[in-house]
Amino acid sequence: MTIMALCQSSSSARARLKARKVLIVDDNAEAADTLGAVLRFLGYDVLIGYDGHEALSIAEDFEPDVAILDINMPGLTGYEAARRLRTLPVGRKLSLVALTAVRDSHEALSCGFDAHLGKPVDVNALLGTLGCA
Repeated sequence: MTIMALCQSSSSARARLKARKVLIVDDNAEAADTLGAVLRFLGYDVLIGYDGHEALSIAEDFEPDVAILDINMPGLTGYEAARRLRTLPVGRKLSLVALTAVRDSHEALSCGFDAHLGKPVDVNALLGTLGCA
């Protein structure tokens, strides 16, 4: 499903999605902002960070239900951010989704992620993951 098709979906379809707090972290600002705009349109409460350190500080204040982290970020990688998030009080209830062009789900899951999705984002797969996260 394309982003355009998703945005044109009926309001009843959007209403079926759970209202959730989502943190998106990606050093590619355009990708993060676009994904954030789509999820906001669908009724999600979204905050965006652009590096692993922001993931930690935003998560502590925002207390998201789900954090979607890019893996290959400069400085603190998504893997490292996931490990650190799991040590925080918010990390105990947080669902972590790895989002990356690198398709190594085993490493993502071993670092504390609950799900692994590839880039480019498959919107149906992402919404399915958010629906069961």
